[in-house]
Amino acid sequence: MIVLGDSIMWGQTGSGSNHPRANPTIPQAIGNQLGWEVDNEAIRGTKYADNRDGQDFIPQVNKFNFKNYDVVLLGYGINDFDNQPYASTTQVQDAMTKGIAKIRSDNPTIHIYVELPTPSYVYGADDGAVNGAGISQRTMYDAIKQCAKDNHCPAYDWRDNPLITYANRNQTLGDGQIHPAQAVQTQMAQRLATWIAEEEKQQQQPITPNKPVTPANPGKPAIANAADYLSQVKACIEKLGGSFDYTLPAELNRAMYHLLKDATKALQSAINLAIQKTNIDYPFSGINVPTLWMPSQLSINADFIDKLNKNIDAVNEAIAEMQNAALFYRKMMII
Repeated sequence: MIVLGDSIMWGQTGSGSNHPRANPTIPQAIGNQLGWEVDNEAIRGTKYADNRDGQDFIPQVNKFNFKNYDVVLLGYGINDFDNQPYASTTQVQDAMTKGIAKIRSDNPTIHIYVELPTPSYVYGADDGAVNGAGISQRTMYDAIKQCAKDNHCPAYDWRDNPLITYANRNQTLGDGQIHPAQAVQTQMAQRLATWIAEEEKQQQQPITPNKPVTPANPGKPAIANAADYLSQVKACIEKLGGSFDYTLPAELNRAMYHLLKDATKALQSAINLAIQKTNIDYPFSGINVPTLWMPSQLSINADFIDKLNKNIDAVNEAIAEMQNAALFYRKMMII
């Protein structure tokens, strides 16, 4: 595993001689827990957006051939928010997208993990505080998380179960503002290692079709069935007044798996909103929201495709119910 990141991944525990470099660093501790060889290439002060000295994410990515690695962990973002020149969320997302694309061009099967930044208290007591460019910490961290999702990279968000808070900052941060103390870095590594191990169970091998046909389409390869599902999701969402754009992976790999999950989530959200609106506009309709099956395995087989097809059937039935409710209402208005 190669790790690219800033001072926290490098191992900075605070300021001054009484805060030496972490030993072990977060990457080293992750490697120890997982039994992996780790190449820690983190550099202090770096960020995603390459808007200054040429040592940030993109220049770092360009230094390495990622075919030599199985996993990459990215740990940037706090300096994009904290440090001048301040990065915009657009600059951060653009750099992330380009860097991840380069990594995958070197090694299409590499597993890419994104660790969101830990909190910074440079500008205030919570993540609503804004920096000198008027960007809040929440906005910046949300942008990083969304970009990771858009690029099908699992992301770890410390805000879901924080180790560091404003109340405990003097105990958890060596400088009281940014850099976690050694004990906290050890806890961070334990959490990240456990998270990565769970993700690896889901990504240990490319998606391979056990039974590359569906009952409804005998003789049709699984890749075509997956493509059909995505096409039907797009059509359903457009019927509901939304949009869903995607790039179809060339193979049945983890990118396809994550795309199918994202498509199903988008379809569930679209049908939820549409039915909610219909039930408000036509209170008599009482249309039930279908609960769509969410992919949770790395094997596209007959049962997998059948469940995806049932998702489309359920949504089309709900769309028909909404159309009938609107038609009935119009007839009642005429009468």
